Amino acid sequence: MLRTDIVRVTYERVDSGPRDGRVEVLESIRLSDPGHTVPFPTVNEAATERLLTGADFDPESMRVDRRGDFWLGDEFGPFLLHTDPPEAEHVIGDMTALDAHRLLVIERDFLQGPSARFETIFLVDLRRTAPDGTLVKREVVDLLDIRDPALISLPGRPGDFGLGDPF
Repeated sequence: MLRTDIVRVTYERVDSGPRDGRVEVLESIRLSDPGHTVPFPTVNEAATERLLTGADFDPESMRVDRRGDFWLGDEFGPFLLHTDPPEAEHVIGDMTALDAHRLLVIERDFLQGPSARFETIFLVDLRRTAPDGTLVKREVVDLLDIRDPALISLPGRPGDFGLGDPF
């Protein structure tokens, strides 16, 4: 299966402070063609999702443009592949159970730090579904717009951002 990973790299540095040289995978995105835009049969042609494999394409390079679209250089064609941003442009960043029926879910965009535009905690009750059968979610808090009238988020340290009211 073809996929791309969004990673956070903590570079190892010799000259300043402890850095451990870690690579943390934040999100994995499987490449697919559910809209049947690939003009030839794929390995997973009969599947609804049409997940793409290394037998369909051989990506050698990738760039993300300012809209979040992916551009991949493919060795087989050679092709220049252009994809839409990953679906509902949001991903589940984390999820934890409150009890046997309720979950707290952090849903966010693919942006980090001051570039982030969406990071919200939702409550999902597994006993509540919409008419189409999907789970109902209720917004609990917008993590990019938390009131801080007493300014308890201050004072900041070098490198901090988004402090104050709203936090």
